[in-house]
Amino acid sequence: MDTLTFVSYKKEEEWYTLVQSLWQQSMDPPVFYSASMLAVYNGINEQSICVAILRKNDEAIIALPIVEAAITENAHYSGWDNLGPIKRKWVKKEDEIFFWQQMLKHWPQLKLQYFNAETLNFKQLKGGQYIEVPKRDCPYINLKEDWEALNQTLGNKLVRNIRQYGNKALKAGISFNIYTAAELSKEEKVRKIEKAFSFHNDRMDAKSQESMFTAANFKAYHTKVLSQAENAFIIEAENDRTEVIACYYGLVNEKRIAWFNGGYNQAYLKYSMGTLLVTELINWAYLEGRTLFDFLRGKEAYKLKWTSLMNKNKDIYLFSNSLAGKIALYRLYMKDSRKRIGFKATVKNMVRHPFIFNKHLNDV
Repeated sequence: MDTLTFVSYKKEEEWYTLVQSLWQQSMDPPVFYSASMLAVYNGINEQSICVAILRKNDEAIIALPIVEAAITENAHYSGWDNLGPIKRKWVKKEDEIFFWQQMLKHWPQLKLQYFNAETLNFKQLKGGQYIEVPKRDCPYINLKEDWEALNQTLGNKLVRNIRQYGNKALKAGISFNIYTAAELSKEEKVRKIEKAFSFHNDRMDAKSQESMFTAANFKAYHTKVLSQAENAFIIEAENDRTEVIACYYGLVNEKRIAWFNGGYNQAYLKYSMGTLLVTELINWAYLEGRTLFDFLRGKEAYKLKWTSLMNKNKDIYLFSNSLAGKIALYRLYMKDSRKRIGFKATVKNMVRHPFIFNKHLNDV
C-alpha cells in the first residue's frame, strides 16, 4: 500500500536538492521555482521560504514553496507569474487532494498569489473554503510542431514582417547569440544584464517615462537572478562591428521559455528588434524541444501580435473550514480588496454575495 508523508523543510540545505530533483522531473513546473531561483528569493528577502513536500513511499512527488508570515502566503516576488505546485508527471488526483488537506492542517490560512487557474483542483477537497480573485493575463504561444504549423496561427502581417525584417537584418550583418546560464561566467552575466539596463533606460528616457526595471532593489533582483539562476538564458544581437545592440534574458524549464526582461539600442528600431528576438528564441525552442513561449504578465501590443492565448492568473484565498478560518478570510479579503477596488465596493461585494464565504471546497 502507498504511504504518503507530508513534511515542511525550513532550511535551504534541507530542501534545495529535493526541489531541484522534483523540478527537473515535473510536467511543467513554474520557471520561478527551480531551486536556484528559490535560493535567490531566499537571499534577497527578510522572510525566508520553507518548502512543503509530499512524499509517496519516501519519494518526493509534490512541493510548494511558501513564506511563513502573520498571514501565510505562497512564495512570490513582484515579477512572478503562472505559479502552482511542482508535481511529478504521474501524480494522481488523490495525491493532490491529500497534499492540500495537509497544507490546510499545517497552515490554516493560505494566500496563493498569481497562481495559474488551471493548476489547481479543489473540487473534492474537504475541510476548507476559498475565494478566487482574477489578477493578470499572461500571453503565451503554443509553438505547434514547426514553423509551418505555427505560421497558420499568426497574422499575415506578422509572417510577412518576420521574413522582411529577418532579411533586412541579415543584409546589415546583424547576428544573434543565445547563451544558457552554464555557458557564461558570473562576471559575463553581470556585464550583460548591465547592458540590458542601459538599453532599457535609453528607451524609457526616449518615452519620458520612469522605469521600475532599474530601481535599486529591482536591479539587484534581476542581477542576482541572471548571475545565480541555473535555468536562466540570455539572447543578444550584435551589429556588423560585433557591438551588442540588444540584450534580453529569461528563464526556462523542460517545456517552456519565459521572456523576462531586457532592452535594445533605439538606433535599431527600423529592424523591429523585438520581433526578431522572439523569432530567434522560437527557433531555439524548436531545437531544444520546447513547446511553449511564455510572455509572462502584461498584454502589451507586441505580445498580442503573436498570440491571443492567455494563462489566467488568480489570487486564491484558502482557509480551513472553521470559525477562526472564516474570520481570517474576511480580514484578509477585506484588506486586499480595499487596495484593489476601495472600501465601499469591497463591503458591497461582501454584503451582496455573503454565500461565497459559506461554500465548502467540495461544494464548488
